[in-house]
Amino acid sequence: MSDKRLFTRIPLAVKGTLAHHNKRIDVIIIDVSLQGVKLSANEDALNELPFDSHDPYTATFRANEDSPVITLHIELSLIHISEPTETSLHL
Repeated sequence: MSDKRLFTRIPLAVKGTLAHHNKRIDVIIIDVSLQGVKLSANEDALNELPFDSHDPYTATFRANEDSPVITLHIELSLIHISEPTETSLHL
C-alpha cells in the first residue's frame, strides 16, 4: 500500500506552546509537514482557547535543544479527541 500524502510528516514529539492573542497553553508537537502540524494538549487547557475564532493561532517549539525557536502561524482545521484528557489538533 502506498502513502498518498503530498507532504511527508516529520515526527517530533517535543514540548511547545499554542497561543491565540494573549492566551497560551502548553502542547506536545507530535509532527509537522509542509501542510500543517499535529498537536496534543490537555483538554482542560484547550478550553482556554477560542476555537471559533477566524484569527490565526501561533505555535512555538524547538525541534531539539540546539535548534532555534520555530514559530508557526496557523489556522485550525480539525480537532480530534482521542482520550478523555488529551486532544489532538491538526492545524
